[in-house]
Amino acid sequence: MDNLKLIIFGFKDGLYDSIFFGIYVITTVLTQQQQSKQSINVLKRIRQCCLLGGLLMFSMIIFNYFLQLLNIIVTIIFGSQQQYGTTWLWLESTLSTLFSALWVLPLIFLSRIVTALWFQDIADISFKGRPQAFKSISKLIADTLFSMLIQILFLIQANLFYFFPIKFIGQLLSILHTSLLYSLYSFEYKWFNMGWELYKRLHYIERMWPYFFGFGLPLALVTHSLPNYYLNTACFAFLFPLFILSANETHLDLKKSDHKIPFFSGVVWISNKLMIVLP
Repeated sequence: MDNLKLIIFGFKDGLYDSIFFGIYVITTVLTQQQQSKQSINVLKRIRQCCLLGGLLMFSMIIFNYFLQLLNIIVTIIFGSQQQYGTTWLWLESTLSTLFSALWVLPLIFLSRIVTALWFQDIADISFKGRPQAFKSISKLIADTLFSMLIQILFLIQANLFYFFPIKFIGQLLSILHTSLLYSLYSFEYKWFNMGWELYKRLHYIERMWPYFFGFGLPLALVTHSLPNYYLNTACFAFLFPLFILSANETHLDLKKSDHKIPFFSGVVWISNKLMIVLP
Protein backbone atom coordinates (compact mmCIF):
# COMPACT_ATOMS: atom_id res chain seq x y z
CA MET A 1 0.00 0.00 0.00
CA ASP A 2 2.85 2.37 0.86
CA ASN A 3 4.54 1.61 -2.48
CA LEU A 4 1.31 2.39 -4.34
CA LYS A 5 1.05 5.69 -2.47
CA LEU A 6 4.64 6.57 -3.42
CA ILE A 7 3.93 5.76 -7.06
CA ILE A 8 0.78 7.91 -7.10
CA PHE A 9 2.46 10.85 -5.36
CA GLY A 10 5.53 10.55 -7.58
CA PHE A 11 3.35 10.62 -10.68
CA LYS A 12 1.41 13.61 -9.33
CA ASP A 13 4.59 15.53 -8.51
CA GLY A 14 6.02 14.92 -11.98
CA LEU A 15 2.82 16.02 -13.69
CA TYR A 16 2.65 19.16 -11.55
CA ASP A 17 6.30 20.08 -12.06
CA SER A 18 6.21 19.69 -15.84
CA ILE A 19 3.28 22.08 -16.18
CA PHE A 20 3.90 24.50 -13.30
CA PHE A 21 7.62 25.23 -13.50
CA GLY A 22 7.67 26.01 -17.23
CA ILE A 23 4.74 28.41 -16.88
CA TYR A 24 6.25 29.85 -13.69
CA VAL A 25 9.59 30.64 -15.34
CA ILE A 26 7.95 32.23 -18.39
CA THR A 27 5.54 34.38 -16.36
CA THR A 28 8.31 35.41 -13.95
CA VAL A 29 10.54 36.52 -16.79
CA LEU A 30 7.72 38.34 -18.58
CA THR A 31 6.61 40.24 -15.45
CA GLN A 32 10.11 41.42 -14.52
CA GLN A 33 10.38 45.18 -14.87
CA GLN A 34 14.06 44.93 -15.78
CA GLN A 35 14.84 41.73 -17.62
CA SER A 36 18.39 40.39 -17.43
CA LYS A 37 20.37 39.50 -20.53
CA GLN A 38 19.93 35.83 -19.58
CA SER A 39 16.13 36.16 -19.45
CA ILE A 40 16.03 38.02 -22.76
CA ASN A 41 18.08 35.27 -24.45
CA VAL A 42 15.82 32.53 -23.07
CA LEU A 43 12.70 34.32 -24.30
CA LYS A 44 14.31 34.90 -27.69
CA ARG A 45 15.05 31.19 -28.17
CA ILE A 46 11.59 30.18 -26.98
CA ARG A 47 9.95 32.61 -29.41
CA GLN A 48 12.08 31.24 -32.24
CA CYS A 49 11.08 27.65 -31.43
CA CYS A 50 7.41 28.63 -31.23
CA LEU A 51 7.58 30.57 -34.51
CA LEU A 52 9.20 27.68 -36.35
CA GLY A 53 6.72 25.16 -34.99
CA GLY A 54 3.85 27.55 -35.65
CA LEU A 55 5.02 28.14 -39.23
CA LEU A 56 4.96 24.41 -39.96
CA MET A 57 1.52 23.91 -38.39
CA PHE A 58 0.06 27.01 -40.07
CA SER A 59 1.37 26.01 -43.51
CA MET A 60 -0.20 22.55 -43.18
CA ILE A 61 -3.54 24.03 -42.12
CA ILE A 62 -3.49 26.45 -45.08
CA PHE A 63 -2.65 23.60 -47.47
CA ASN A 64 -5.55 21.49 -46.18
CA TYR A 65 -7.94 24.42 -46.69
CA PHE A 66 -6.50 24.89 -50.18
CA LEU A 67 -7.28 21.24 -51.01
CA GLN A 68 -10.85 21.65 -49.76
CA LEU A 69 -11.31 24.82 -51.84
CA LEU A 70 -9.83 23.11 -54.90
CA ASN A 71 -12.19 20.17 -54.40
CA ILE A 72 -15.17 22.55 -54.39
CA ILE A 73 -13.95 24.26 -57.58
CA VAL A 74 -13.42 20.93 -59.34
CA THR A 75 -16.89 19.80 -58.25
CA ILE A 76 -18.45 22.95 -59.73
CA ILE A 77 -16.58 22.48 -63.02
CA PHE A 78 -17.01 18.73 -63.50
CA GLY A 79 -20.25 18.08 -61.63
CA SER A 80 -20.72 15.01 -59.41
CA GLN A 81 -17.76 13.25 -57.82
CA GLN A 82 -18.57 10.08 -59.76
CA GLN A 83 -17.35 11.78 -62.94
CA TYR A 84 -14.00 12.97 -61.60
CA GLY A 85 -13.39 10.75 -58.53
CA THR A 86 -10.30 9.01 -59.91
CA THR A 87 -8.88 12.26 -61.30
CA TRP A 88 -9.34 14.04 -57.97
CA LEU A 89 -7.64 11.26 -56.02
CA TRP A 90 -4.68 11.45 -58.39
CA LEU A 91 -4.56 15.27 -58.19
CA GLU A 92 -4.84 15.32 -54.39
CA SER A 93 -2.12 12.68 -54.03
CA THR A 94 0.20 14.52 -56.43
CA LEU A 95 -0.26 17.89 -54.72
CA SER A 96 0.23 16.38 -51.25
CA THR A 97 3.41 14.63 -52.36
CA LEU A 98 4.82 17.80 -53.92
CA PHE A 99 3.90 19.86 -50.85
CA SER A 100 5.60 17.35 -48.55
CA ALA A 101 8.71 16.97 -50.72
CA LEU A 102 9.25 20.65 -51.53
CA TRP A 103 8.13 22.32 -48.30
CA VAL A 104 7.30 20.12 -45.30
CA LEU A 105 10.23 17.68 -45.35
CA PRO A 106 12.92 20.36 -45.94
CA LEU A 107 11.39 22.51 -43.21
CA ILE A 108 11.29 19.57 -40.79
CA PHE A 109 14.90 18.68 -41.60
CA LEU A 110 15.94 22.29 -41.01
CA SER A 111 13.87 22.55 -37.83
CA ARG A 112 15.44 19.39 -36.39
CA ILE A 113 18.91 20.90 -36.73
CA VAL A 114 18.05 24.45 -35.72
CA THR A 115 15.80 23.58 -32.77
CA ALA A 116 18.42 21.17 -31.41
CA LEU A 117 20.81 24.12 -31.18
CA TRP A 118 18.12 26.37 -29.71
CA PHE A 119 17.10 23.73 -27.15
CA GLN A 120 20.74 23.47 -26.07
CA ASP A 121 20.95 27.27 -25.73
CA ILE A 122 17.79 27.36 -23.61
CA ALA A 123 19.13 24.60 -21.36
CA ASP A 124 22.58 26.19 -20.99
CA ILE A 125 21.21 29.66 -20.27
CA SER A 126 18.63 28.48 -17.72
CA PHE A 127 20.96 25.96 -16.01
CA LYS A 128 21.62 26.94 -12.40
CA GLY A 129 25.16 26.14 -11.43
CA ARG A 130 28.52 25.66 -13.02
CA PRO A 131 28.57 23.11 -15.87
CA GLN A 132 30.71 20.06 -15.14
CA ALA A 133 32.80 19.03 -18.13
CA PHE A 134 33.44 15.40 -19.08
CA LYS A 135 36.96 14.12 -18.40
CA SER A 136 37.85 13.77 -22.08
CA ILE A 137 36.49 14.68 -25.51
CA SER A 138 36.43 11.02 -26.56
CA LYS A 139 34.30 10.15 -23.54
CA LEU A 140 31.94 13.02 -24.34
CA ILE A 141 31.53 11.87 -27.96
CA ALA A 142 31.04 8.23 -26.94
CA ASP A 143 28.41 9.20 -24.35
CA THR A 144 26.54 11.37 -26.86
CA LEU A 145 26.51 8.73 -29.62
CA PHE A 146 25.51 5.94 -27.26
CA SER A 147 22.75 8.13 -25.81
CA MET A 148 21.38 8.81 -29.31
CA LEU A 149 21.35 5.08 -30.08
CA ILE A 150 19.57 4.31 -26.80
CA GLN A 151 16.92 6.95 -27.51
CA ILE A 152 16.27 5.68 -31.06
CA LEU A 153 15.91 2.08 -29.87
CA PHE A 154 13.70 3.12 -26.94
CA LEU A 155 11.43 5.05 -29.32
CA ILE A 156 11.12 1.89 -31.44
CA GLN A 157 10.35 -0.07 -28.27
CA ALA A 158 7.61 2.41 -27.37
CA ASN A 159 6.01 2.10 -30.83
CA LEU A 160 6.14 -1.71 -30.77
CA PHE A 161 3.60 -1.75 -27.94
CA TYR A 162 0.96 -0.67 -30.47
CA PHE A 163 1.06 -4.28 -31.71
CA PHE A 164 0.15 -5.61 -28.25
CA PRO A 165 -2.90 -7.94 -28.50
CA ILE A 166 -4.94 -5.91 -25.99
CA LYS A 167 -5.18 -2.48 -27.63
CA PHE A 168 -5.82 -0.40 -24.49
CA ILE A 169 -2.89 -1.92 -22.58
CA GLY A 170 -0.64 -1.51 -25.62
CA GLN A 171 -1.53 2.17 -25.93
CA LEU A 172 -0.97 2.73 -22.21
CA LEU A 173 2.45 1.06 -22.31
CA SER A 174 3.38 3.06 -25.40
CA ILE A 175 2.41 6.34 -23.72
CA LEU A 176 4.33 5.32 -20.58
CA HIS A 177 7.50 4.68 -22.58
CA THR A 178 7.06 7.86 -24.63
CA SER A 179 6.61 9.87 -21.43
CA LEU A 180 9.84 8.44 -20.00
CA LEU A 181 11.64 9.21 -23.26
CA TYR A 182 10.40 12.82 -23.30
CA SER A 183 11.52 13.18 -19.68
CA LEU A 184 14.95 11.89 -20.67
CA TYR A 185 15.02 14.47 -23.48
CA SER A 186 14.06 17.24 -21.06
CA PHE A 187 16.40 16.38 -18.19
CA GLU A 188 19.35 15.25 -20.27
CA TYR A 189 20.46 18.85 -20.90
CA LYS A 190 20.55 19.51 -17.15
CA TRP A 191 22.22 16.21 -16.27
CA PHE A 192 24.74 16.67 -19.06
CA ASN A 193 25.72 20.04 -17.58
CA MET A 194 26.02 18.30 -14.19
CA GLY A 195 28.52 15.85 -15.69
CA TRP A 196 26.28 12.77 -15.31
CA GLU A 197 27.18 9.86 -17.56
CA LEU A 198 24.48 7.97 -19.46
CA TYR A 199 24.23 4.99 -17.12
CA LYS A 200 23.51 7.35 -14.21
CA ARG A 201 20.87 9.25 -16.18
CA LEU A 202 19.06 6.04 -17.14
CA HIS A 203 19.35 4.63 -13.62
CA TYR A 204 17.78 7.80 -12.22
CA ILE A 205 14.77 7.54 -14.53
CA GLU A 206 14.30 3.83 -13.77
CA ARG A 207 14.39 4.50 -10.02
CA MET A 208 11.97 7.42 -10.20
CA TRP A 209 9.83 6.27 -13.13
CA PRO A 210 6.48 7.37 -11.58
CA TYR A 211 7.75 10.95 -11.40
CA PHE A 212 9.15 10.91 -14.93
CA PHE A 213 6.01 9.23 -16.24
CA GLY A 214 4.00 12.16 -14.90
CA PHE A 215 6.54 14.73 -16.09
CA GLY A 216 6.56 13.57 -19.71
CA LEU A 217 2.87 12.65 -19.90
CA PRO A 218 1.45 16.04 -21.07
CA LEU A 219 3.78 16.19 -24.07
CA ALA A 220 3.29 12.47 -24.80
CA LEU A 221 -0.51 12.84 -24.83
CA VAL A 222 -0.34 15.83 -27.16
CA THR A 223 1.97 14.14 -29.67
CA HIS A 224 0.07 10.82 -29.52
CA SER A 225 -3.19 12.62 -30.31
CA LEU A 226 -1.87 14.27 -33.49
CA PRO A 227 -2.78 12.62 -36.81
CA ASN A 228 0.64 12.67 -38.52
CA TYR A 229 4.38 12.96 -38.04
CA TYR A 230 4.57 16.51 -39.43
CA LEU A 231 2.19 18.00 -36.87
CA ASN A 232 3.91 15.93 -34.19
CA THR A 233 7.26 17.53 -35.05
CA ALA A 234 5.80 21.04 -35.16
CA CYS A 235 4.01 20.68 -31.85
CA PHE A 236 7.11 19.20 -30.20
CA ALA A 237 9.20 22.20 -31.31
CA PHE A 238 6.46 24.50 -30.00
CA LEU A 239 6.13 22.97 -26.51
CA PHE A 240 9.45 21.31 -25.68
CA PRO A 241 11.28 24.49 -24.50
CA LEU A 242 8.83 24.72 -21.57
CA PHE A 243 9.78 21.21 -20.48
CA ILE A 244 13.49 22.07 -20.59
CA LEU A 245 12.82 25.05 -18.32
CA SER A 246 10.72 22.90 -15.98
CA ALA A 247 13.47 20.26 -15.78
CA ASN A 248 16.06 22.88 -14.85
CA GLU A 249 13.87 24.14 -12.00
CA THR A 250 13.12 20.78 -10.34
CA HIS A 251 14.90 19.42 -7.27
CA LEU A 252 14.43 15.65 -7.02
CA ASP A 253 15.17 13.40 -4.06
CA LEU A 254 16.14 9.86 -5.08
CA LYS A 255 15.53 8.64 -1.52
CA LYS A 256 11.78 9.08 -2.03
CA SER A 257 11.73 6.32 -4.65
CA ASP A 258 12.55 2.64 -4.23
CA HIS A 259 10.68 0.83 -7.02
CA LYS A 260 13.12 0.55 -9.90
CA ILE A 261 11.87 -1.01 -13.15
CA PRO A 262 14.56 -1.72 -15.80
CA PHE A 263 12.78 -0.02 -18.71
CA PHE A 264 16.05 0.60 -20.56
CA SER A 265 17.78 -2.75 -19.93
CA GLY A 266 16.65 -4.25 -23.25
CA VAL A 267 17.78 -1.34 -25.43
CA VAL A 268 21.04 -1.02 -23.47
CA TRP A 269 21.77 -4.72 -24.13
CA ILE A 270 21.01 -4.33 -27.85
CA SER A 271 23.13 -1.15 -28.02
CA ASN A 272 26.08 -2.89 -26.40
CA LYS A 273 25.82 -5.75 -28.90
CA LEU A 274 25.65 -3.30 -31.81
CA MET A 275 28.71 -1.45 -30.54
CA ILE A 276 30.62 -4.73 -30.51
CA VAL A 277 29.47 -5.77 -34.00
CA LEU A 278 29.87 -2.39 -35.70
CA PRO A 279 33.42 -1.27 -36.56
